[in-house]
Amino acid sequence: MTDKQKIPFEDAVKELEKAVKIMESGDLGLDQLLEQYERGIHLLRCCEAKLAEAEGKIEVLTQKEIKTECIEKAEVQDGSMPEETEEIPLPEEPLTDENTLF
Repeated sequence: MTDKQKIPFEDAVKELEKAVKIMESGDLGLDQLLEQYERGIHLLRCCEAKLAEAEGKIEVLTQKEIKTECIEKAEVQDGSMPEETEEIPLPEEPLTDENTLF
């Protein structure tokens, strides 16, 4: 498990907000400000990674749900899953210009 995975998303957001408030206070020296900025960047990357992971999971679940719905609709429409396509019989009389559209 990487360091980005260890901190819960909500905690990372709270710490990031805290770091921003500290930096905006104007009470820090340059070195302390840079430390807070670095910590903020780290927390931001943690949040982005967790959001990307959640988005990927949602996408997978959505695709599974769409497939399931399509299968269920196909089963409801004809009572079973289509296994083979139905053959269309050929006309008994030969095709000529008189009995075709074109």
